Amino acid sequence: MEIKIFFYYKSFVHMKEDLPFILKIKESNPHAEIIIEVRDQ
Repeated sequence: MEIKIFFYYKSFVHMKEDLPFILKIKESNPHAEIIIEVRDQ
């Protein structure tokens, strides 16, 4: 499963290590594209 969202990068980055997904972040603009991949459990 892959979910693409737009989210304000700076408010999100400090949380990323605690989330149950892998984040792939593209910082090409102020509102970065974040691709969330749900990890298999």
